[in-house]
Amino acid sequence: MAERIATSTAEYFIHQYHWLHAKELFELSTTKAGNPVVLDTTGLLSVAFAVEAHANWLLEAGCPTEYADERAFFNTEPYRGTLGKLTFLAVRLEIPLDRGARSFQSLRSLFIWRDRMVHARVERLERTEPFVDADNVRVPESELLTLPSQMKDTFLRDAEALADALQEAAEKACWKNVNGAKAFSGFLGLRGVSLSDRPA
Repeated sequence: MAERIATSTAEYFIHQYHWLHAKELFELSTTKAGNPVVLDTTGLLSVAFAVEAHANWLLEAGCPTEYADERAFFNTEPYRGTLGKLTFLAVRLEIPLDRGARSFQSLRSLFIWRDRMVHARVERLERTEPFVDADNVRVPESELLTLPSQMKDTFLRDAEALADALQEAAEKACWKNVNGAKAFSGFLGLRGVSLSDRPA
């Protein structure tokens, strides 16, 4: 039998993987299967990564011109950074987005925290307080490492709500390859093989 040509293709929806990682890490955190600070911190970073990856996926699907020059286009106000991408998508999809609303401010806090984690510096804290018994004096807790456990549910809920609103609008607008109204459910990717009768 003569050798022929096969073409394999694959697309992996990385936003889906980040979201699954976050949910799994948060679940492990609640079951005490590991260090909750490590699991919640890593899980929250995955939420931030999922939101940006989903925005990028939608931009590629429905705004190819702007996405082709992503670094330049999303480097100036009012569309700077991930929050700017979300704002741009909301405008393009005609979704009302109140940047002053609690849910948007929640995402803003998430990305400020993400930036502080990714571009980390030594966190120095000092607290002065009266005491009677030296054994009861507590060392200040890291703000960066305690935030995930305190805010993960809020960040998760608000991120999913905005991503779902964008996803649903993109599906209604018939953007390429956008199927389903939920941003973080469905296919993890697409794979296929095409066989040819053409000799190698």
